[in-house]
Amino acid sequence: MERFMKTPVMSTRVIDRTGAGDALFAITSPCVYKGVPPEVVGFLGNCAGAMKVETVCNREPIRPVNLANLLPAY
Repeated sequence: MERFMKTPVMSTRVIDRTGAGDALFAITSPCVYKGVPPEVVGFLGNCAGAMKVETVCNREPIRPVNLANLLPAY
């Protein structure tokens, strides 16, 4: 059985999309493995991708504290 979900785009400014997909999968893969609800997985993945598209050439890693700082805004 296939199941699809839609999640909103979290980025408001795109500078460079290099690494956005990698960031999304790096965050979502462990979440899926641990059984995190799909709605939360999509939200966290899109937040990670949004953080990546705002920097040039993958210069900054996604740190848990940066992701946590982004969450209250939504």
